[in-house]
Amino acid sequence: MYRRQYPDAPGPGSSMGDSHTRVSYRRNPNFFERIGNSLVGILVGIALLVVASCLLFWNEGRAVQTAKSLDEGLSIVVSLENIDSLLDPTYNIRVNAVKLRRTVEMYQWVEHESKRSMPVTSQMQTADVVHVGGFELSGGLVGKITDFKKINPSAMSPPSDPKIQMLEGVYYHSHYPLQPQVSIIARQIRHRLLPFQTVAGDVLEMLYTGRLSPKEIFGKEQQQNTFITWGVRFGGWLLMFVGFGCLTSIITTLVDWLPIIRELVAAGVGIMNLAFSISLSLTVIAIGWITYRPLLGMALLAMAATPFIMSKFRSNRMDSRRNV
Repeated sequence: MYRRQYPDAPGPGSSMGDSHTRVSYRRNPNFFERIGNSLVGILVGIALLVVASCLLFWNEGRAVQTAKSLDEGLSIVVSLENIDSLLDPTYNIRVNAVKLRRTVEMYQWVEHESKRSMPVTSQMQTADVVHVGGFELSGGLVGKITDFKKINPSAMSPPSDPKIQMLEGVYYHSHYPLQPQVSIIARQIRHRLLPFQTVAGDVLEMLYTGRLSPKEIFGKEQQQNTFITWGVRFGGWLLMFVGFGCLTSIITTLVDWLPIIRELVAAGVGIMNLAFSISLSLTVIAIGWITYRPLLGMALLAMAATPFIMSKFRSNRMDSRRNV
């Protein structure tokens, strides 16, 4: 009766020694081990600074080269118009387009033997020779045309085959169905448009759907170049900031055992790392722009030197006050 009412109570042959307690212990690194880790961090910080400097210098060289190439292309570009029409003999349809894509679907019977072959298959036709005005486009430029739009088949001439019904089963895709427009930047060689090698080193071969002026096209390319440049700049600066943090980690390690001082030192070191990373990043960026835009490069160098000039000025003022 007692066991039924109290099943968890210890019996005559049981003991409380069945339960146990697990204790884990983790040894904190001592002072010399923390110093050793900080020395490893210094090596990692130096490597990060080298990688960040190389990344920023390469990025500025790429940005300068792209800017020069776009300026060169804009100065010599000539506008052309009038794309030739493209004929689809299967459906007797002629449209002003570079590519014509046909999509075919076949209904299948459920629980019934259906045909395995289709009388008409889906396909995409590309004109063998594509002209802009009197000039032939290269294969690379034709391949860039991928903006397909639907065309209403009822607006086209009916096919010669009476078995073909011009319903919604046939699609003609282009940006402007009845009068497609593309804007191209390329090099004219006789009757062909090919990639253009700039003096700066880049290759210009651009294609945009729609009718755009040369300034609009090069403006879009400049915006893309600016976006990439600033993205890489941010990544390079972040690497430098982390690198300086690794370099100065030994300073915070030395005062880690002082509760109040370590917070003040950590804040000061963080501000110093921020100033150093910004200054070094601006210096590397300025070196890349001095040859192309001297005023911009010199302005960036002045901004990079500002923290050091202000620090020197404050130091001189403090020395003068002490002498007085």
